[in-house]
Amino acid sequence: MINRLKELCEEMNAPKGFLQIVGRHLLGDDGATVSTTANAAELDDIIAFMAQVFIRSTAYAELVILALDDVHWMDNLSWKVLQSIFETSQNILIVIGSRPLASHSLSVDDEFWECLTGEYKEKKLYTEIRIGPLNEIDVREMAAITLSCEPEDLSDDLFVHSGGMPYFASEILENCVRKKQCERLENGKMGWRAGEHQVSFLR
Repeated sequence: MINRLKELCEEMNAPKGFLQIVGRHLLGDDGATVSTTANAAELDDIIAFMAQVFIRSTAYAELVILALDDVHWMDNLSWKVLQSIFETSQNILIVIGSRPLASHSLSVDDEFWECLTGEYKEKKLYTEIRIGPLNEIDVREMAAITLSCEPEDLSDDLFVHSGGMPYFASEILENCVRKKQCERLENGKMGWRAGEHQVSFLR
């Protein structure tokens, strides 16, 4: 991967600023130092180059899915690189996830955001999907699949402890399986092993 990046930098005549930024950490250039004084033109060149490196490296694929989570933590420079990829690529589907914007703002450029929610949305190049927590029935079915039992045999305790968040529910269930905390009881239902003093998922 590093060798390929070096080749691309040579082939595509990488901007000096790019080499300064990644030289020490990625390219093994001990003499490289990170520049914090790049002017706007140099920064634009670096952003464009970063995007083109990604696009060129994935050009062989019919479809590339670029998935980024928690983008509310992403800095402005990263957003600009993502914008460049979005606006210049032909085979890349970008999927990003963030917490509700009402409580977590994005450092994305205002003009780009207006394009996303306006022009690009009208052209069906951008869409928003709001995903809420799972409901009690969904979590119970999730637990039933993991524990190999019937959904109706389970209570809503897992939902209460996970808040309906799929990741938390999955982690709780995986721990139950990994630590062998659950077993089939004499009545055929799933329950905690003898000696376990924890909340039961049974009615």
